[in-house]
Amino acid sequence: MAEKVAIVRAVVDATPVEQEFLANFHSALLPGHTVPGTKAVAQFKFAGGASATIMKTVPPGCKFKVLLVTGVKTDQAGAAGDIVTLYKGATKVTDDIDLNKADKSVVLGGTIDDSVNTFDGDNGDAIKVVTAGTKCNCEVYVELLRVK
Repeated sequence: MAEKVAIVRAVVDATPVEQEFLANFHSALLPGHTVPGTKAVAQFKFAGGASATIMKTVPPGCKFKVLLVTGVKTDQAGAAGDIVTLYKGATKVTDDIDLNKADKSVVLGGTIDDSVNTFDGDNGDAIKVVTAGTKCNCEVYVELLRVK
């Protein structure tokens, strides 16, 4: 069976978080990805440099397991203390990922906590990506495996 990958997009600017991610998340993942074992890649874009958070609820009837978290530095080099982290509620799924890198650098999440790496829409779980620092421009890709 060919692997299906859905690209889901979220954008954060210096202005408020755009709402398109939620609509795309629901429409992209529910109709075409109803079989466990398919993958989705959620994209989060952080622009403007300052600390920010994107938190989106997983659709009911869906359950996803985190496979990989990748960050790509954009627009400028990072600064000391710039990080990005994936959370489930208040609990870290990944350790802090260092964004004090040159523009265009690719960084991988070095850890995934297997006790909190599933997001279940029936439980109201949300995927939360948080940046902290002053030059946090980046794109974060969360690769997910549908398990329900």
